[in-house]
Amino acid sequence: MAVVALKLKELRHKNKVTQEVVYFDTNINVKRIEIGTMNISLTTLAFLCEYYGTSLEEFFKGL
Repeated sequence: MAVVALKLKELRHKNKVTQEVVYFDTNINVKRIEIGTMNISLTTLAFLCEYYGTSLEEFFKGL
């Protein structure tokens, strides 16, 4: 799970958005996901990938 959390954090940084902006835009608390205190469903992961402009396939490449 930690690898997924780190990858999401990297994507957020790459897109130059804060955790607060992501929460405002998506109503998803990525802070809890990124620090590993909350599990993420595949549906939520797919939604965040779309938000960050990537596909699930691209997300999992190299993991």
